[in-house]
Amino acid sequence: MKKKIICISLSIIVVLVVMFVPFRKNEYDDGGTVEYVALTYKVVKWKRYIMPGESIYESTRVYWLGDKKPISELWERETEIINESQK
Repeated sequence: MKKKIICISLSIIVVLVVMFVPFRKNEYDDGGTVEYVALTYKVVKWKRYIMPGESIYESTRVYWLGDKKPISELWERETEIINESQK
C-alpha cells in the first residue's frame, strides 16, 4: 500500500512538472524577443524595435492555455496595448 501511494505521488509530481516547466522555443530576429513554452502557458520576453533605430519595446507577458496563437498574432495584441497606453 505504501509503495502504491509513493508511486501515485511521484506520478502526479512528474505530470505537474511537465505541465508547468517551460522550455525555450524560439528566439526571434526582431530585436531579441524570446519565447518560452510549457503545456499550460507561454511566456514571451518582448524586445522588439518599434521604430527602426529609435526605440525598443521591452516587456514580459504570460499567455495562458487559451492563447496558443502564433507570435505574430500576439504582437498585434501587444501593439494594441502599446497604442492604448500612449493615448
